[in-house]
Amino acid sequence: MKRERPLVLSFLPLRRTRRQMDLSLADLADLAGIHRQTLYKWESGRTVPSLAEFTAVARALGKPLHELYEVRQ
Repeated sequence: MKRERPLVLSFLPLRRTRRQMDLSLADLADLAGIHRQTLYKWESGRTVPSLAEFTAVARALGKPLHELYEVRQ
């Protein structure tokens, strides 16, 4: 039986959006009220955000949640 690979969340769209808006990690973290290191960990794939924190980031960017992540296999 072939084993399926698990789905993985990627936050590269978040990084692209932040950079397109010319915001540093620190700038966006300040706007969203979270720690810079937390944001870095999401973008680098080390951790997954809580819904509350991710929503705060989306609001700070003026973007819907679904535009800031992608699901990969």
